Amino acid sequence: MALVYELPGKEEMADRLIGASDLFDELPGSFIVSGDHMSPEASPVHGDGGDETIRLLERLKTVKKAEFLVGRHIPREEAVRMSEEEFLAAAEETFDRLLPFYRTVTGRG
Repeated sequence: MALVYELPGKEEMADRLIGASDLFDELPGSFIVSGDHMSPEASPVHGDGGDETIRLLERLKTVKKAEFLVGRHIPREEAVRMSEEEFLAAAEETFDRLLPFYRTVTGRG
């Protein structure tokens, strides 16, 4: 899920995610957060007790060009070994795990 800098209402969406930060606790270890959709650099969701996640969400509220992404990195070595069915299952699981985030940011959670 990406909240990019052009998104109207991103400040309120950041507040909603901060208020529902327990959602991040439910994500598997392969999920990451990032503040730049153009960069492959990302931080594990569980790597620092949520400090980086909250920092990025606070930045989203206060910096005009800020972004916030939460998703999943599948290492290249793992991806090339996946069958089509395994890849589709991983994509579906990722979507299912992120659906509560979409509901939260839209106020439908």
